[in-house]
Parts: sequence; C-alpha cells; structure tokens
Amino acid sequence: MMRRKRYMIAAALLLCAVNALCSDGDTNQKCVSSWEADCFQPADHLNDSDPVSLKLSAGKKLLISLEGLPDGPVCQWGREQGPLMNINGSVSMVTPRLSRTDSGMYNLTCKSQETIFSKAVDLRIVERPSKPKMSLDMNIQDTSPYFKCISEGSPRPSIEWSRPSSMEKRKDIDDWTAESSATTSNYADSGAMCCAKNDEGQECTQLYDFDLNTASMKPDEVSSVTINPGEPLVLRCRKNDDSSSIWEHDSKVLAETCAGNEICIKKNRQQKSCMLYAFIRSVTSQHNGTYTCKNSGGTKSVDVHVTAESFLSSQLPDQFVTTQTSSCLAADVSYHPVLQLCYWEAPDGSFTKCIRDKTATKQRTVKYCGPLKSGVYKLHLEAGGKTETKKTIVCVLEKQEPSFKKTDNYLFVETVSVLPANSTWMMSSLSSGNSSETNPSWEVIESNNHPASDGFCNQKLTSNVSTINVTVATRFKFCLTDQAGSRCSEERYEVPNLKFQASTAYKSYDGHLIMPLRIGLLALLLALTII
Repeated sequence: MMRRKRYMIAAALLLCAVNALCSDGDTNQKCVSSWEADCFQPADHLNDSDPVSLKLSAGKKLLISLEGLPDGPVCQWGREQGPLMNINGSVSMVTPRLSRTDSGMYNLTCKSQETIFSKAVDLRIVERPSKPKMSLDMNIQDTSPYFKCISEGSPRPSIEWSRPSSMEKRKDIDDWTAESSATTSNYADSGAMCCAKNDEGQECTQLYDFDLNTASMKPDEVSSVTINPGEPLVLRCRKNDDSSSIWEHDSKVLAETCAGNEICIKKNRQQKSCMLYAFIRSVTSQHNGTYTCKNSGGTKSVDVHVTAESFLSSQLPDQFVTTQTSSCLAADVSYHPVLQLCYWEAPDGSFTKCIRDKTATKQRTVKYCGPLKSGVYKLHLEAGGKTETKKTIVCVLEKQEPSFKKTDNYLFVETVSVLPANSTWMMSSLSSGNSSETNPSWEVIESNNHPASDGFCNQKLTSNVSTINVTVATRFKFCLTDQAGSRCSEERYEVPNLKFQASTAYKSYDGHLIMPLRIGLLALLLALTII
C-alpha cells in the first residue's frame, strides 16, 4: 500500500513536470491577485455559460483555487489536447509565468462523491508590443531606401509612423508579428519614428538622426545607444548642401560598401537634403564604439553599446505630499531592453497598471493618476528579467481650518500639519494711530520649529502666543509652512473687560489718593510750624 502511494505521487510529479504547470510556492496560499499573479476561482463561475473568458498579461502567473467548491472535489486542468493536472480540493495551483503561446481553450473538470461538473476556459494571454526593430531596405530599384519596422505582440500590433503617408507598406507576418515600411524621402528634413500599438500599450523606435545644419544637439538627437546583439541599427546624418560627409567608427573612416554583415554606408539626396546612412543588419560586440559623422560644416557623434545584459533602475521620491485627493504619482525609469511589467500598488493592496509615456524609447516617466489615500504606495517593475520595487509614503493633507482659543493671557491655535514645519506669529494693533483694516502693518513676534517625531502626516500641531501686554484691540496672524506649502490665518483679539476694568481701577485709585495725601502733608507741616 505504501509503495503504491509512492508510485502515485511520483506519477503526479512527472505529469506536472511534463505539463510545466507545477505549483509554484505555497499550495494553500489565499487566492488574491497581485502584480505577479491573477486569481481564478471556479466557484465564482459555476453559473456562467461556457466558455469562461480569462485575460492575463504575459509574464504573470495564474493562481487556480478550488476554494468555495462543495464537497472538496478533485479537479483536472489542462488543454483539450494535452496532459492534465490534478488539483486536490484543499489546495491551489500556480502555473509558471505565461506567454502568448499559452493562449487557448482549457478544461476544468471536477469530481466529488456526489457531484461532477466541467467548465471550459478561454485563456487569452495579452502582451505589449515588442520594441520595433528598425532597418533599412535598399532592395527597391530606382527609389530612395525604405525604413522597415517589425514588432510582435498579442494581439498583433499595428505599426504607425511619425509622418503617415499613403506610400507605407504593411504586412502581417504571422498571428503576432506585423511589419511596416515607409519611404525615407518622407523624412528628408526630420527624424523618423515608428510605434507599435495594441490594446496593451505602445512601444516606439527612432531613427538615430543627426542634423549637421546645427552645431548643437537637437532634443531628438541622442549621445548614446544601447542595443541587443543581433538587432539592426540605423544611423543617419544630413546637411542642406552639396558638401561631402563621412562616417567614422572609432576614428576609422567607413567605406561606402554594403557587403555581408559589415557596416553599410549609403548616400541619398532628397531635394536640398544630402543624407548619409550607416546601417548594420545585425550588430555584434565588434560594432561597439563611437560613430562620428563629419562634414565641412560640423561634426556629431554617438556611442553605441552592444550588450545582452539588461538593466533596470528607477527614481521615486521617499515622500509625496498633496492637498488634493486626486493627483498623480510619477517615477523616472531607465531600462534595457524593454519595460515588461509596471504596476502601482495602493495601501489597500489593489494594483493598477502604470501610465507610460507613449513615445519614449529608452527612458520614461511612469505614473499613477487618480484618487490618492495616505499610506505607502509601491511601484513594481520588471525589465529584461530584472525586477525592482520602490516605495513612497503618500500624505494627503486633511483640509482643516485652524481653531483659535482665547484666554486672559494667551491666544492658542490648533491645526493639522505635515511635519517638520515652521510657524510664525505676527500682530498688528488696531489702534487709530497704527491701523488699516485692509492693509495692516504686521510685526513678527514669535517663530517656532516643529520637528517630526513618530509620524509626519496629518499631525496635530498646537501653538500659543502671550497676550499679557496687549491692552488694545489687536489682529493676530498665524502662518504655517510645511511640505504642503504656506498658509496663514488671522484672529482678532479684543482686550477682555476684566483686564480693562483692572487697569482703569488702578488709575482711578491712584487719582483719588493724591488729594488726601496733599491735605495730610499740609496739616503735618502746619502742626510742626506751631510747635
């Protein structure tokens, strides 16, 4: 019996390996979607008509949980033609990371002692377009060369050019790959860019174009290029005259030839623009270095780095303070070759895809825009197999008007602030000699620093100022400066009646004493004289 059980376990593990659907991690993990995996609970779809549609982003895993199914059934999951995976009713199954080739129809069949049911699942894996590969097509006789861009994705992307033209040529290579060509004559006086787009996003590639009519670098001109081995590379320089231009690679002049995998140098003229292309069909490490285009009118260079290594780095502020409940978080991301996954995680654990720059080619700003809550937000990134998570603490400052409280000798204020903060008390007398209700003259009487302690967001802040020496009606101003900005509030202070009466009584008492003292002194002097 024990030996038979061991054989059954071994067979299940073998079947799991064949189907590449082994449980990855804790088999009893709770079915919660994340930026890495999406949850599927068949119990939620028992009454849905077949097939149940599931859509996942490429690179994510599928977590299948039998939680909620009656009688603890044993289920089988797999494609219509292919090995099946057994799932015990008390556990979950996690697939490996999915790609577009995993799209298709799957069946989930569950059996228990009392029930049996089957559910068809249409699994669709969607994928952002790949960064288009731009090359130069010079096989068309008696015409200018054509730019050609190729990209793949799921669904198959469409390719658009920065200057649309009726002369563009489009071709669908397969279910996922699209190709488009555009004549270089349409870009004789400008750079060129092709962008591949589908429902999942957009990726772009630019022509590395250098205008020798100006000595300074233009905004779309680059000083360095990072490219994978085997990819094509197109460089171009241009000038509006008949002067001769040359391309150099590490100070070595490149001959006008297009043999094999060598660097192809191609001249072309359109109207007044003389263009010189440097084209490599498939780059290797030998193509690393500095490429310089020289002309009697100027020189421009670009550093080319051919590497199969990926990199990923991001910059996100440690804190983000806003007074708006709806705002945008932003991070700068550098990566190679492409940014595959990008998600923002809110304090409540919900996930949102990043908003990306549509035409960025190697570095971009990724954003989250919408309602914000105070708490920790996380940015999850993946590029070239590397992952990175960054955190920022968001503080949405509560809108609260300062509350003033008066006593005989003090004026108190209570408000909410983002610490650290600086506060200032000012005063302006409303007496007739120093007054203008509309334009008072303010005197700073006290300044304080309020450091952060246990927390910094929406912290209660109190402050006070003495009014002991205030004997006339006075206007006070309390100003607060913190990460949310500067703001001031005013409060009119009237001298309390008790203080006024006490001051008046002292003066009256002092006046009444003068006359009796004088009479007493005169009587005393008269008595002394008689004696």
